[in-house]
Amino acid sequence: MDLALSLWSDHRLVRATYILDQGKKSRTSFKAQPKLLRTHEDISSYLKNLETNINQLETQQEDEDIQTFYNKLANIINTSLAYRSNKNELKTINKILSESTRALLTRRTELLKTKQKTKQMKEELSRLFKTTSKAIDKDYEYYRHKTIETNLKEYRSTKKAYKKLTTHKNWIQNLKSKSEVTRTRQDIMNCATDFYKQLYEKTNSISCTTKTDATMGNSQDMNDLPPVDEKEVTMNIRKLRTDKSPGPDGIQNEALKAGAILLARPLTYLFNKVLNTGQRQLVPNTSAKFAW
Repeated sequence: MDLALSLWSDHRLVRATYILDQGKKSRTSFKAQPKLLRTHEDISSYLKNLETNINQLETQQEDEDIQTFYNKLANIINTSLAYRSNKNELKTINKILSESTRALLTRRTELLKTKQKTKQMKEELSRLFKTTSKAIDKDYEYYRHKTIETNLKEYRSTKKAYKKLTTHKNWIQNLKSKSEVTRTRQDIMNCATDFYKQLYEKTNSISCTTKTDATMGNSQDMNDLPPVDEKEVTMNIRKLRTDKSPGPDGIQNEALKAGAILLARPLTYLFNKVLNTGQRQLVPNTSAKFAW
């Protein structure tokens, strides 16, 4: 930046450079998704936490808002899922690795923490890196075969075994669009975006044409509907398909199916309260974003 003075001065022109640093965006709104219920220990821990937390939920407050009750229920489910400590993960790792492998890892850690290493210690550390890597691969291979064999004997299927062994989900490899097959990530995102745009444009056009007719008999239809039964809720929860992405509330179908017996009562209370009000806008906001 040059400062040109209009009056007489014996000072030279001043040139300065300003660098405006943009602050990093805050990630306070980021919420990590709870981990899936993979093992029997995870399910039992989740049910134990859910039973403890759900007893605190009072379903007898008639003056309580539907949205408030729904938020409490969703918070209880997510809290019960997230409360599982890292001890379960450590137990899983300890089950996979043998005692000899853990001993090698311990010795390698001790040598790495040693500041002044002798020549023998350096040679031992070099051997430990190779030996430990081979031992870990061997233990994981044995654990993989054992898991598949166990699931074949119990369930006669490898689906649960592969689901248990999967630690992450890969990006979609390809997606068929009309007559072409898209393979790049940007093309796949564009294809999915166009699909959902067309999908919701059709539903919005249909809902706009029938909105006036639906509002006329909305209250009458709501009052004529029979109350929801707990057995009906439990049956429909068990029909939910797994391996589906959760909604905005982050609740996964696996969590609903695992806790169907405990969640049937509060969900039944929630559905009946919506029916008794006769107002569709009182349905929780997370589902209203997609339904209307």
